[in-house]
Amino acid sequence: TRCLVKRVGFMDALEKKIIKQTVISLEQLLRGKIAEPIQYENYPDTLASLAECINELISSFESCIND
Repeated sequence: TRCLVKRVGFMDALEKKIIKQTVISLEQLLRGKIAEPIQYENYPDTLASLAECINELISSFESCIND
């Protein structure tokens, strides 16, 4: 279990980047601002899925504002 804990705590630069982009987008939405969609080309599947979910949230938020 000790090795597992170390491995789970490790993030590479790409993972940090997508998490930072996600946090920035969510902060903008919570402040009532329109966030830029996250560009996720060449991301691994799990990170691409996260970016797609955030982009759907952004799109949904924009739809509500424009109605």
